[in-house]
Amino acid sequence: MKSINLDEHALPVKISRKISPYLAGPWFTLALAAMMLVTYILDLNTPLGVPIWLLYFIPLIFSFWSKPYFAVPTVCVVTLLFLAAGFIFSPSGIQTSAALFMRTVFSVVYISTSVVFWMIRRRKKRVFL
Repeated sequence: MKSINLDEHALPVKISRKISPYLAGPWFTLALAAMMLVTYILDLNTPLGVPIWLLYFIPLIFSFWSKPYFAVPTVCVVTLLFLAAGFIFSPSGIQTSAALFMRTVFSVVYISTSVVFWMIRRRKKRVFL
């Protein structure tokens, strides 16, 4: 068996070129939507004190890697809507004020992360144009 030199074949650019065709297709967008929907369903079925909503970071990270230019803000807005609906419709587990505080802090961190990702994407697009 021939061994593969990781330094030669595992460069991020080469990996990115191999993965990028999959990130442009409709299946990837559907997978992002499915991840968000599954997280929302889990959020609805768990009490308010359980931080299932932290799973919303996974679609945000994947949206940063995806090809559609407006994927990051779209995922951010939809997540914030799901987060608010999850707060309203989830069964109570802890005090409402504590759950509201936790979700508000998460929203601020999520929006901040989305803005940073969006700025990086815009900068990359300007560099490559």
